[in-house]
Order: sequence, then C-alpha cells, then structure tokens
Amino acid sequence: MGITCKQVPIEAHWSIGKVERYHAPLRRAYEIMRAELDLSTHNDAVLQMAVKAVNDTAGPNGLVPTLLVFGAYPWVLMDSPPSPSMICCAEAIQKAMKALRRAAAERAVSDALSMRNGPTTDRVLSLPLQIVKPYYRDTTTDVIPAADKEEGLTTAEQQPPAAIQPTQPRKRGRPPGSKNKHKVQYLTKKEEDDYSLAVKLRNDGVINTPGAPFEASDQKEIVDLVGRGVFSFELFDLAIHNRHRIFKLRMVRKVKGKTMVPYKKSRLVVQGYNNEGKHKILTQSPTIQRASQRLILALAPALLAEGMSMELRNITQAYPQAQTELFRTILAHLPKELITKYPEGTIICVIKPLYGIAEAGVHWFATYQGHYCKELNMATSTYDPCLLITNGDPEAFGMVGLQTDDTLAVATPAFSSAEDAALRKANFRAKPKDKLSEEASLNFNGCTLTLHGDTILLTQKGQGAKIVTLDVKAADQAQKYIEQRARGAYIASICQPEASFDLSAAAQIQQPTDTDYGKLNHRLHWQAENLQRGLRYIPLDLATAKLMVFTDGSFANNQDLSSQLGYLLVLVNESGRQDNTFNIRGNVIHWSSTKCKRVTRSVLASETYGMVSGINIAIAILTTLKMITERLGLLSIPLVVCTDSYSLYECLVKLGTKNEKRLMIDIMALRQSYERHKIAEIQWINGEDNPADALTKATPNCALKQFIDSNMLSIRVEGSVQRPTE
Repeated sequence: MGITCKQVPIEAHWSIGKVERYHAPLRRAYEIMRAELDLSTHNDAVLQMAVKAVNDTAGPNGLVPTLLVFGAYPWVLMDSPPSPSMICCAEAIQKAMKALRRAAAERAVSDALSMRNGPTTDRVLSLPLQIVKPYYRDTTTDVIPAADKEEGLTTAEQQPPAAIQPTQPRKRGRPPGSKNKHKVQYLTKKEEDDYSLAVKLRNDGVINTPGAPFEASDQKEIVDLVGRGVFSFELFDLAIHNRHRIFKLRMVRKVKGKTMVPYKKSRLVVQGYNNEGKHKILTQSPTIQRASQRLILALAPALLAEGMSMELRNITQAYPQAQTELFRTILAHLPKELITKYPEGTIICVIKPLYGIAEAGVHWFATYQGHYCKELNMATSTYDPCLLITNGDPEAFGMVGLQTDDTLAVATPAFSSAEDAALRKANFRAKPKDKLSEEASLNFNGCTLTLHGDTILLTQKGQGAKIVTLDVKAADQAQKYIEQRARGAYIASICQPEASFDLSAAAQIQQPTDTDYGKLNHRLHWQAENLQRGLRYIPLDLATAKLMVFTDGSFANNQDLSSQLGYLLVLVNESGRQDNTFNIRGNVIHWSSTKCKRVTRSVLASETYGMVSGINIAIAILTTLKMITERLGLLSIPLVVCTDSYSLYECLVKLGTKNEKRLMIDIMALRQSYERHKIAEIQWINGEDNPADALTKATPNCALKQFIDSNMLSIRVEGSVQRPTE
C-alpha cells in the first residue's frame, strides 16, 4: 500500500507513532490486572488482556466508540459464552474502574473540605424585623432605637453589636456633595484631539457655526436620521420591551478636511458592546482584498493610456443609507440632545442600519453591491465579491473595487456618466468624485496612489509614522513587540514585500528574547527610513501579457523547524529570450510569506506546498483576468509557473513519482492542471533569479529588490518544455 519502514538510530520528532501515546494507560492497565490476577497467569496473557482493555476503550472498534455511535453493544450470541480468561479480564476491568471512582470521590471530598467557608450570617438573620435601618452615623450621640425599648429588651441586649452601629432617621435628600455631580463621558484620544481642534478653529475664526462646539452638526445628524426613517420613537411598554435589551446612544464628533477646508461632523452611534444577539446573525461584511486592489493598479496604467480614468468616490453616512431593514429588534435610550424634546419614557426603535450595530455593514454592502450589479450591469469577480467588472461592450467598460463607503474605479467616460446618473436615481448621498492626476493623489484602503507621468506609485498612508523601535528594558516590551510587529506587517502587506519574511518570522515568536527584539528592531528601522518606498505600476501591453508565478519553499528554516512558504504573482511582458535567458517587465499583483501548517519531511514537500499555494490564488486571479480581457476584446492571459527546484520540476514535467501520499495528491493536481493547459508553461529557473527567495529566507538574493526598484528582471532558465498551444 505504499508504506515503507525505516530504521532510525535515535527517535526523531516526527517518528513518534500513535501507539506510543498509549504507553501510560497501557502500563496502568497492566499493573492493575497483574495485581488482581493470580501468579499462575503468564505475563504475556496479562499484557494481552491490558492491550484488549485499552483497545476496547480507545480504539476505533472499541466498546466505547461503538456505544457512542450506534447506541448499542456488539452482538454476543448465547451459544458462545465468554471464556474464563475473558471473565477474569472483565472482573479486573471492573475493579480498576471501581478504584478510579473511589479516587475521584476522595479527590472531590478533599477539595470540598479544603474550600474556605463564607462569613456566618445566622446572628444577623435572627435579628427582629426593622432593627437595622438606613442611617448616617452620628458619633456625638448614643441613641438606642425605640423598637428595642418596645420589645422589652434588657440593658445588655439593648446595646448594639459591634457590627451594628447606633442609628438615627435618615435625612431627606442626597448626601452632601453628591448632587449635580458632573457626569464623566469617556472619549478616545482622537476624539479629544478633534474637540480641542474644533475649539481652536472656532477661536481662530476658521469655523463660524453658531452655538457650542459640534452643536450644529449634532442637530443636523439627528434631523437627517429622523427624516430618513432610520429610527422611530415609542413609549416604553414593560410588556413589549421588557425582553429586549435597551442600548445607549452617543455622538462621535470629528473634524474633517483638516488639510483643506475644515468642518465639523457628528455621527450618532449605537453603543452595541456586549451584544449577545449578534452571534446568531452574519455580522462581517466583505471588504476588497489586497490582491484585487493591486490587480486594478496593475491594469490601470495601460487602461489610462487608452483614455480611461481612475476615480475615487466617497459615500456620506453610508450605513444609514442601506435600503434593507434590520431583522431583529434594536431599542435605544434617547441621546441627551433629544431628552427634552420628547415625553418621559420615550425610547428609540432602530429600524434601519445605524453605526455601532453589528450587522449594519452587511446591510450596506448588500445595498451598494446590488446597486452596481443591477443598475450598472456588473458582475463580481470569481474570488472577491468586492471586485466588479462590467458586462457590456468596451466603450462602457468599468472595473470597480468596493471598500465599505469608498469606491475605486477605472472606467471609460461612458461608464462614469452612467454611474453618476444611477447614483442620483438611487438617491445616494456622496461627495464629488476625485480623479487621479499628477496634481491630486488618492487615498484608498490605507494606501496613497500618486501619478507620475504614466506610472502609478502605491505607498502606505500614515501607519509608517507610528513605527518606533523597541526598548528592550521597558516594562511593556512584550506588548510593544506585538504592536510594532503588527504595524510593520500591515505596511508590508500593502506595498513592502521585502519585509514580509522578517515580520512573518516575528509573528511566530511567542516569548521574544533579546535576539528577537534585535531582529525586529532591524526591520522596523528599515521601514521607518523607507516610508515612501512602495510599488510602481507601469503600462503593459495587455495583448501579450502573462501572469507569472514565482514559488519557493525553505525546509525547516523557522525557529520551530517548520518550513516557510512563499510565492510572488506578477503581470509581465516577456522580451529578449536568447541563450536560455529572458527579460520580464511588469507589475506586482500579490505575494505571500507564511509558515507551512503541514509537517514537511523533505525539501520537495516544502517546495510542493509553496507551489500549490501560489497556483491556487493564481488560477483564481487568472479567471478574473479572463473576464476583463473578454470585456476588452483581448486574448486570454496565459499562466506561467517558475520554480528553482529541479526535483519538483522533474515530477511535473517528466512524470516523476513519489512515495509520500500527500505529495502524490498535490503533484497529481498540479500535473492535471498542466496537462489541461490551465498552466501554460512550467520553467525551472536559476535560484539567484527567483524573486520569491526573499519571501522564505532571512538572507535572500537580490532579485525581488531589483524587480521592485526597476520593474524589470533578467531570468536564466535551466529547463523548460516547448509545448504546442492549445
């Protein structure tokens, strides 16, 4: 069956079998049976009974699994009574189970006796009624309650216990100093800064709205929500509303347009924390994937050269504009801005999505995506519901990426006009569209897009300014390690693939040492000094473009001896093929540097798993590229796979075989894709020219850096197969 046995001089970490995990219970069962049976029973028979007992309990065909799955014991016929050895075995097992129950009972009794009891309350509970009253202590008098005198208690009994002080009738009203206390409202640091900025702008005369700071914007927000029917007002009815939780509402205030014309903006938010009802519904709305965003940018320079434009649209107050109503009852107290305008006992019943409600994003996404699909005749991509492509002719072509309330589109003038008309028809409120130009950059999904001639530069927006190196002697160094590592990984996932491996390795550290702090500080220092380093996207000839995947895997190079997998997807134009060398010029679409979750026992296994991961996402992106090229009237873009592993290349191209079953399945799937021309070509390239090498090693080659700097790379081919086109 393809199973081979190998002898190893010492036990390796991967050679521990499943049987060895039961050594402890097997020895325990053997000791119990050896003690219960007489000395005439041979040790081999006792061991056989112990193995049978363990198998009956834990094996797949044991009594316990059989009873749990089928609800019945195995059939035992009357004409085949158990042998005496089986009876002895059963008695020994019963004695072992009895001893186990006795030990568990003793442990439970011991735990109960060792628990500390609470205070004795018998004396307080046995006091006469109304003898303990609310009071303020008066140290100047020693008054005995009249109730004690009426009960006829003795002088000794009339003296109050040490725990009960003399009382006097409570005065009316609140205790001194407790009335009209200022209610503290906790604000985030960002809200405090915005409030201070609003006061400063008001004093400087930049903002001249009447009333207190944010008073006009608060009133505008409430009037707008009431006018659009987002919520209704109801009187609290105990019989109807008692079984629902009543949330609180608060105003979130911001100063927008700080770099241009500042203005104040308020947003009514439901304080929906600790909401148990959200676990029964879908609450996570889709957002555009980084690969989809970079796919738009990889195609954009070529499309801009053909007269299209890149535009960014921002929807104002997106969630309350959802056209679907909530599926559950959401009640809220009146905000302080409305308490004096409605009768006492009035509550708010939220009808449509509002900020702070868990499922509000899902309702808005369904509304906004449905608007594009129905009104503008668009279809979603094969792998990302937030990437939309038009179904019409090339004159009305459009490619749209959705990120909550922001929309990034590359479209023709016809599609842009149709989009504006459909937006007005749907009565969506939005800011004027921003168009990418050399004078105006765009901010989308944490990225900044800048146009330089015919090239688009993708950089991080503002997280790089928050990167700081770690102080090894700080008290909170472990927490800062996690925070800065996550911030660096976020930037690396946007536009700095060179830093992916170091930050992926840092994420695998549970308890960092001084060496780990030093490695992370080295990478953070590099990122802090290269804040404007990003990805450049250049125009390509889409008619001859290829989707090229570079894959690599490093065997047992992580700290826990696991393997690191990496791949890089680029859209390129190939040129200058001569003497087994060709040049590529293209744009980066996607990359990954992750720890392999499966056990790898060879270099071939790590290389195979890396290639499988890269080809999976490559085929998904290729199907979307096929939709785009069909809309533009172009030929399909082929998929080319490049690896520096000769053994993997030989398995795929020369029908090589391997003994490991899991590798056989993956290699067969890759070979089938190759035979069916889903993979147009597989090339064995020189290891020094593989840009994916930087995604799996701490000291890689310079191929990835060279490609990011110049968008060009020269690749030496060690082996390839010329195949006829399909």
